[in-house]
Amino acid sequence: MPQIVNTFLKSKMNKDLDSRILPNGEYRDAQNLQISRSEGADVGEFENIPGNTELTYLYTGKNTLTNPDFYAGKIIGQYTDETTNNLYIMSAGYSSSGRCPRDLVVYADPAGVTATTTIQIFDVAGNQLNPTVVGIQVGMLLWGDNWNGVPSAGGGQGVDPIVTGVGGAPNYNITISQNVVFANTGGAPGNTINIGWTNTIHRYNIDTDVTTLLVRGAFLNFHQDFRIYGINLIDDLLFWTDNRNQPRKINVNNANPTSLISPVHYVNEDQISVAKYYPYETPLVLHQTIRQITGGAIDAARKGYSLTMADTTNIQIGDIATGFPAQLDQELWNVIFINPGVSVTIYNNFKSGGAGQTPGSYAGTTIPITFSNTTMKNSHDDKLVRGFETTVSTAAGLVAAGNPLTIVYDFNNTDAEQTPQPTPRVGDYITSTTMGVSLANEILISEVTTITPGTSIVLELTKDVTVAAGTNDITISANPNYNSTFTGDPDLIEEKFVRFSYRFKYEDNEYSLAAPYTQICFIPKNDGYFGGGKPEQLQDMLNTYDSTIVEWFTNKIDTVSLKVPLPDDGTSAAAAVASLIDGYKVTDIEILYKESDATSVKILETIPVTNSIVSLIEEIPNTLAATGTQWYYNFDYKSIKPYRTLSTSEQNRVYDNVPVKALAQEISANRVIYGNFVQGYTPPNSLNYEVTNNNKALQYNNYAQYPNHSVKQNRNYQVGFVLADRYGRASSVVLSSNDTDPNVNGSTIYVPYKSWSDVGGPNSAIATGISPDATTIYKWLGNVLRVKVNNGITQTIPNTTTGEPGLYKSQDDTSVDGLILNGGGVGYTVGDVITTSYPTGNLAYGVGLTYKVTTVAAGVITGIEIVTAGTGYGTDQILFQQSVSPAGGTGAVVTTIVNDPNPTGWQSYKLVVKQQEQEYYNVYLPGYISGYPVINSKEYGSVAFAVLLGDNINKVPRDLNEVGPLQDEFSASVNLIGRVNNPTIDNRDKSGAGNYYNTRSYPWNTQYFPGRLDDEAVTVGSIGQSGLQLGNSPFTPNTAAAGAFANSANTAAGTAIAIPWGITGVYQSLYNQEQTPIAMGLKVGAEESQPQLTQAGAPQLNTLGARVTDNTWGSGMTPVDGCMTPFLSVSETTPVESQLEIFYESSTSGNFVTLNTQVVNEYAGVSGTTVSTGSFAENAANPSNIITSFSFTDSAGNQLTLDSVPTITQVIDGNGVDVTGVFTIRSTGGGASLVDFDIQTNQLFWFGASSGSKSNQFQVSFETSYNSGAFIDTLNNQITINLTNIAPTIGGFTPSAGTDSGVQQACGGTSTGYTTSTSGSFGQFTNGVNGSADVTNNTEELCYTLAIISSPVGSTAVFSIDSITGVVTLSSGTTVNGDYEFQATLTDASSSCVSSVGSLSSLPCNYTVTLGTPQTTRAICFGETSAMAALDTSCQAGTGLPLEVFFGVSQSVSNGTITGSKTDAFLSTLPGSAGSGSISYTTTSVGGTALRYYNVLSEALAFYVAPLYCFPGPAPAFTNGSLTQGIMTVVVKLTKAVTATTTDFATRFTILYRPSSTDAWQLATDSSSVVVGNFVLLQVSGSGSVTDSATFQFNTAGEYAVRTNGVQNIGSPGCGTDPTAPSVTVEFFDSGTVTANPCADCSGPL
Repeated sequence: MPQIVNTFLKSKMNKDLDSRILPNGEYRDAQNLQISRSEGADVGEFENIPGNTELTYLYTGKNTLTNPDFYAGKIIGQYTDETTNNLYIMSAGYSSSGRCPRDLVVYADPAGVTATTTIQIFDVAGNQLNPTVVGIQVGMLLWGDNWNGVPSAGGGQGVDPIVTGVGGAPNYNITISQNVVFANTGGAPGNTINIGWTNTIHRYNIDTDVTTLLVRGAFLNFHQDFRIYGINLIDDLLFWTDNRNQPRKINVNNANPTSLISPVHYVNEDQISVAKYYPYETPLVLHQTIRQITGGAIDAARKGYSLTMADTTNIQIGDIATGFPAQLDQELWNVIFINPGVSVTIYNNFKSGGAGQTPGSYAGTTIPITFSNTTMKNSHDDKLVRGFETTVSTAAGLVAAGNPLTIVYDFNNTDAEQTPQPTPRVGDYITSTTMGVSLANEILISEVTTITPGTSIVLELTKDVTVAAGTNDITISANPNYNSTFTGDPDLIEEKFVRFSYRFKYEDNEYSLAAPYTQICFIPKNDGYFGGGKPEQLQDMLNTYDSTIVEWFTNKIDTVSLKVPLPDDGTSAAAAVASLIDGYKVTDIEILYKESDATSVKILETIPVTNSIVSLIEEIPNTLAATGTQWYYNFDYKSIKPYRTLSTSEQNRVYDNVPVKALAQEISANRVIYGNFVQGYTPPNSLNYEVTNNNKALQYNNYAQYPNHSVKQNRNYQVGFVLADRYGRASSVVLSSNDTDPNVNGSTIYVPYKSWSDVGGPNSAIATGISPDATTIYKWLGNVLRVKVNNGITQTIPNTTTGEPGLYKSQDDTSVDGLILNGGGVGYTVGDVITTSYPTGNLAYGVGLTYKVTTVAAGVITGIEIVTAGTGYGTDQILFQQSVSPAGGTGAVVTTIVNDPNPTGWQSYKLVVKQQEQEYYNVYLPGYISGYPVINSKEYGSVAFAVLLGDNINKVPRDLNEVGPLQDEFSASVNLIGRVNNPTIDNRDKSGAGNYYNTRSYPWNTQYFPGRLDDEAVTVGSIGQSGLQLGNSPFTPNTAAAGAFANSANTAAGTAIAIPWGITGVYQSLYNQEQTPIAMGLKVGAEESQPQLTQAGAPQLNTLGARVTDNTWGSGMTPVDGCMTPFLSVSETTPVESQLEIFYESSTSGNFVTLNTQVVNEYAGVSGTTVSTGSFAENAANPSNIITSFSFTDSAGNQLTLDSVPTITQVIDGNGVDVTGVFTIRSTGGGASLVDFDIQTNQLFWFGASSGSKSNQFQVSFETSYNSGAFIDTLNNQITINLTNIAPTIGGFTPSAGTDSGVQQACGGTSTGYTTSTSGSFGQFTNGVNGSADVTNNTEELCYTLAIISSPVGSTAVFSIDSITGVVTLSSGTTVNGDYEFQATLTDASSSCVSSVGSLSSLPCNYTVTLGTPQTTRAICFGETSAMAALDTSCQAGTGLPLEVFFGVSQSVSNGTITGSKTDAFLSTLPGSAGSGSISYTTTSVGGTALRYYNVLSEALAFYVAPLYCFPGPAPAFTNGSLTQGIMTVVVKLTKAVTATTTDFATRFTILYRPSSTDAWQLATDSSSVVVGNFVLLQVSGSGSVTDSATFQFNTAGEYAVRTNGVQNIGSPGCGTDPTAPSVTVEFFDSGTVTANPCADCSGPL
C-alpha cells in the first residue's frame, strides 16, 4: 500500500494553515519531540524528548511529614559543564529583606533524643537555650555531620528537616519537619546541630549519579529573589555573580575532593571572592617589647636608672624605653645594661645619673613599659664608623663597672697634616680578645670621662672587666650587630634609598595587591652627625665644603628585619599561621623591593607558607602573656639582589577591577567580563581631622623605626585619607571637614623652617645635670606630620541609596556594636563597669560583654559605653547586670545591637600626602662673606659672597642666554635659602640669647633662621680681574688698596695691589683664592639680624656670613671681631614645583574599623542621633512632622543639650541631587527644647518611580553646636528619610451615552442608552489621582488598566483603555445587547506604565454599561417562585380571596394590620364601578384570611437561597425587588379548572406604582405610556379549563404593586358550586431575557 514519508528539516510549527496544505518540512503540532540533527538517513525525523526526571535530591530542606511538595531551598542558579557532564547548582532558602542571618551552632540534649519532630537546643555546657533569643526562625534548615552516628552524603544525616515552629516558655521547643535522632553523649555537649538558611552549591555528575556538596554557609548570602544568571567555568574555576554580593569563584576540584559530609575548604568570603584580600598593613622595621616594671633606682655606676622587673626577655641593648608618667615627648632613654631576670638600666644622654634624675616622674610603682628599637642594622662592619682598635693602658686587674679604664689614643688632629680623630660615645660597645669580651657580653661605655688627643681616653663601662697582664687589645665602638657570617653585598644599598613591601599569593595562583611600602630604609653612616665618624667635626665640615658633598651621607644599613603583618590576630603564632593557610588560602609571601629612583618593583624572595614558618613568627609588641596583639612574619633582608622584576601591569596594579556587584557575567578569551555592575563606593564627603606639624614624640613608633627621618621644612602638605574595603577597592581621597574653617587646622598645612622660638634657645629651663647646649638636641628628634582624628564616620552600616558601604564586619564577628539602655537601675556612679548575663529563660550563647557607666542622674544610668564587645551575641537580646565594679548599683538592663555581616564595608585606611615642591639641592659652601670681602664694608648683612666649588657650579648655574664671547661675569637666577650660617667670630652677648653664642674665639657655624625669606643669587663669575674682582691672587693681607683691580704693584706706573671694594682683611676669606675660583654674589633676603647673633660696637645688620676685619682670631684675642675665614655653611635651592597634583602613598595605614570605633567612642562632641531613619506618606500636608522628638547623642549614646537648633546642611536624594530645603528642623513641638527636635516637610511631595530624575529617598546632613561652641560637628547623611506611597483612587466613570452622558457616576453603577451601533468611546474613568497632597502633581505617573468582568453571550467585542486618560474604547469585534461590566485599576509610580518598586494599585472601579434594554433587578428576572402557586386565591372561603404582589425594596410582609406595601390607604380611595361594593378591594390585613400577599424580594431570598438553587455557584444575594432598570413584564392570570357544570368566574385588578418607598402610590403607566385602568376585568366561563390574562410591560424605575379584588362567581355572589376551581396568579420576568437558567441568564443588579 502507499507509504507517506515526511521530514521536518525546517523545524517549524505552523498552525496558521490548514493541515491539508502545510508545506513539506513543517508540522502542525508536537509535544516532547525534537528534530533529529544527525548526519545519517534519519536527519529531519522526530525524536522523543524524555520528560522531567528527578536526577538527585539536594537535601536543602523539605517538609516530608505534612507537605512533601514543599522545598525550603530553591534553585537560584545552575551551570552545565557539557565536557564533564557535571551540573553545578546554587540553592537559597532565604527570602526576607537584608542579609542572610548567620548560621548557628547549637547542641542537642546530651541525654539524647529518640525519633521526634520536637527538640530543644543547648549550649556547649549543656544549658538550654531560648531559640527565639538565639535567632532561630521558621524555615531554617538543620544539618550536622554525625547525628546518632549515621552520616550521609545528603548533609550529614539522612534527613533535612526545617524549622516549622519556634516555641516559648516553659519548654522552648523547636518543631521540625522530619523526625531526627540524637545520641546520648554521656554529658555536655550533645550532638552538634547547625541551623541556618539554605545556602549551598552542589555538583551532580550525570554519568556517575553522584552528588557532592561543594560549599555551604550563610556567608554565601544567597537569596531566592536574586537569581544567578552569570555563571561560567574556566578550567577548574567556577565564577558567578548574583547582583547581590560581590562576584565570587571557587575551584571545583578543591572545594570538596574527598566528598566530606560538611565541606570545610570554603568557609568564608575571603576564600570565594574574585577580588582577593588586600593586606593593608605596612610592614614594620620595629622591635618592640612590653614588660611590667615593679620599681626603680638610680644606677650611679652606669650613670643611669635601674628598672626592676622579673622578665627581661626580648629586651635589647639600645632599646628606647617609653611609658613613664610625665615622660617628655623627646625624653630619650636607652637600655644600656641588662641584668637578666632582675633589672634593666636605662640611660639618658643629658642626665648624669645623679639623685632625682628619674625617667619622667616615675616613683617606683608597677607599670608597663615599652621597649622599642629599629630593626635596620649594619651586619657587615665589625666596628661603627667611629670605631677603632687600640690597647688598654690601665694596670692589670679588675676594673669594676663605673670605674675608670684608660686606653691609648694616638689620634691628634692638631698636627699640620689633618688626621682622623674618632670620638667614642656613651652606649658604644667594646670588645677585647685578651680580656675575653665579646659582643655577647654586652659591655658598653657608660661615660667618656676625658679625651687627651694623641695620648689617652678615660672611659667607664657598664660591666666589670678584668685587664690581663701584658698588652690588652680593645676595640672601641664595636658594631653590636656585627655578623661574621654575613653573606650579603655590603655595598648594594649603600647609595640607594630602598623601600619594602609584600604581597600574598593564593592557592589558585592569584596575588593580592601590594601592601603599603615602608618608609625609605636609611640611616646615614655617621648617624646624621658631623664628626660622628673617623674625622673629627671640623675636619668633617672642611671635607664637606671642599668636596661639596657630605661623604658620610650614605646608607650604613645592610640588614633589615622586616616584620610582615599577618592578617588575623590569634592566640598563638601557630594559630596565626594556620589562619593564613586555611582561612586565607595563602601559599606564599612575596617580599617586594623598590628603589627611589627606579620605576620597577622587584621581588626579593618568595616564602612558601607552611607550618614550618611558625618559628619565624613573632608578636609585636611582645607581651609576657603572648596574648597576640598582632603576629608578624620576620624576614631578614641581608643586602641580596632581587631575583625577579614584576611586570608593568603588576607594578601599576593598585586595585583589582572587580565590581562591587554585577548582574551579568560572561567569558571571552579566558577573561571574565561583567555587565550591569556597580563599580565602587560612595566615600564620605569628609572626615573630621586636623593635620599638625610636630616634633617627633617617643611614644609613637616613628622615631623608634626611623630615627633619622624628618619632614622637609618650608613646604606645603596636604594629607588625605584613602579608605578601602577588605579587597582593596579604594575610595577617592577624603579630605578634612575643617578645610572650610579658617580657625581650625584641616588637611593642608605649611611646615615652616624652625624658628629661634621653636628651638627654644639656650636660655630655656635647664634641668640639673644637663649640659648647656643639650636642650636644642633634646627638643628635636625630627619633624612629623601628625593627624588628629576628631570624629569618625557615622554611616557604619551599608546605605544602598547613597552607595556608602558602611564598616567591615566579618561573618563570624558576633561582637556587640551598640547598646540600648532599657533601664538605668539605681545606685550607680560614673565609671562603674558592668558585666552582663541573660535573664532566666532567655539564655543565648553570648559571652564577655561589659560596659561602663558614663553619665548618671541621681544614681540612675543615663549614658554608657562598651568596654569589651564580647562574642556570640545577636541583635535585640536583653541583658541584665551580672556584676558591677565597684559594687553598688543594681537593676541596669540593656538591649544589644549586633550589625549584620558586612564583608565589603570600609576596613582599612592609608594616609596619602600631596607635596608639589619637590626637587631641590643642598649647596655646601666654604662660608659666606657678609658684605664685600673688605674691611668695613658698607653692605654688611644685605649682600653676601661665597665661592662655588665642584658641583655647586651646577646647583647655582650662570645664565647663558645672552652672553658675549669674552664675558667672565654672568647673571644668575637661582634663589637660595640659608640653613647653616658661619657668623662673625666673637659674637657678643644679646638679650635673650644667654652666653652660649658669645666670645667665640675661632670660626664657627650655627643654625640660620630664614623664615620664609630667600636669598637671590644675582651674579656669578671668577673672583679675579675678568670676573667679580673680589680678591687678589696671591693673597696679601691688608696690603690691597681700594682702587682699580690689580694683582701686583707696578712702581713705575705708580699702581698698587688693589681691588675696587676696599682694603682686604687679615685672613684669606675666599677659599682657594690663589686658584681664582668662581664665586657668587647674593642679595640677602633677611632685613633683620639673626635672633641669636649680635656684633661688637654699633649695631649692624647681622644676617648671612662673617665680616672681613684686620683682626686675627685665637684664644688670646681682644673682644673684637676676628676676620672671616672659610667655614662650612649650607644653603638650599628653592624647590621645583610640580604641576601635577598627585597624592603619594605614605607608610601610615591601619584598620579603619578600629580607628573609627576608638575615635567615635572617645569623641566628646556630637556623634550621632537617636534615630537613623524616618518616613512620611505622600499625602502629608505641608508642614508635617516626619520624625518627632529625636535627639543628638555623643559616642556613648547620651542625649545632648545643644547650643542651638541644628542646621540641616544638606539633603541629597537617592540620585545624589542636592535638594536642600525640602525639610526643616525645629525644637519639638516648636518649643524651646534643645534636646528633642522634629524634622518637618517644607513642601508637598509625590511618590514616583525611582529614576535618574526622581527619587523617593533622602539623606539628611546636619551641623550642630555643642558645649558653647566647643564642638561644631557635621553629621553627613545621618538620617535616611523615605517617602512612602499612598494607593491611588479612581473618582468614578463618566458615560458617553444615555441620560448619564458627561456626568461622572460612582463606581459600581450602571448606565444605559448604549446600542450595538455605539462605537469609539464608551466612557471614561475619571478623576484618578495618585494619593499625593500636591494637586499639581497628583496625576503624575498614573496608569489605567482594564479588565472586562462580564459581557453578553455572543459578544466578540474587545475593549481597551487609554492608560493615561482612562477613556474606554471599543477596539475590535462586535457588541450585542446586554451588560458589559468594566473594571479599571489605577497604578501609580508607573512611568510609561512600567510599575516600579513601591508602586501601588487602587481599589478596582467597576462600572456596567448596558447595550439595548438592560436587565431588570435579578429578583424580577428570576421570576415568581412556587410560593405564588401555593397561595390560595380560590373561592373556598365563601368569598373571593384577594392577592397582592409587591415589587419593592422592603422585605416586610406586614406591620400589624397593614400590608408591607402599604397600598391599603391608596386602594381605599379608588372609586368603584357598578357593583363595586361586592367587588371592591378588600382592606383585610394579611394577618386575616382574605388577602394573599407575595413580596417579590422576600420570596426570592427564601426560595433561591435555601434550596441552593444556584449550586454549585454562590447564592444570589438579592437586595432589591423593585424595578431599577430594564423592562419588566407582568402577566395577571385568572385560571379555571375543569368543572362539572358550566361556571363563570371573574376578578378585577389594578397595578400601582410609586418612584420610591417614601412616595405616594399612584396608578401605574406601562411602557407605552398607557395608564393601567382601575378594576381591569379578567373573566373565564364554561366547564373546561380556561385562562384569561392581561400582560403589561413597565420600564419606569420604582416600586410596583399588583392588587386583585378576589374571584367572584358571575351572576351570583359567592363562588358557586366549585369554589376551588378558579385561581389568580401573577407572573413577572425580564422582558428581554430568556431565563432557561436564571442563575446564568440573569445578570442585572441584585
